[in-house]
Amino acid sequence: MSDKVWDFLIGWSIPIYVVFLSVWAGTAHTIRRIRQREIPHFSIREWVGDIVISSLIGVLTFHLCRYAGVDNMLMAVYVGVASHMGTRALSLFERIFSAWICVALEKTIKKFLPDFTLREPPTYDQQEEAKKKLEE
Repeated sequence: MSDKVWDFLIGWSIPIYVVFLSVWAGTAHTIRRIRQREIPHFSIREWVGDIVISSLIGVLTFHLCRYAGVDNMLMAVYVGVASHMGTRALSLFERIFSAWICVALEKTIKKFLPDFTLREPPTYDQQEEAKKKLEE
């Protein structure tokens, strides 16, 4: 397809396009699970579950791509791949979001308390040394 057709499809019906790609990727994920014998046979319940998860991931990926200013063609690839990943993509998004929140929290704290620093929890060896000092 030409770029004009893709631009028209993406510009005119973005939600339908994202959901379609997500459902397609969710279906591919279900087929892969059947072929690898993760599930014994086709099940509507498993398929609907994969589609729901894939659609959520597809919409999240779409919004992240829009926020980042990603090209529409590349965005379609990201939506499809992330939707096929399913819960693995959701875990990845969770880790990225948690790290982003920690960085934002640290910047906010430093703004109001310049001398404050977040420090790492003590290692096992440091905990043992502290216990020995307390026992002495």
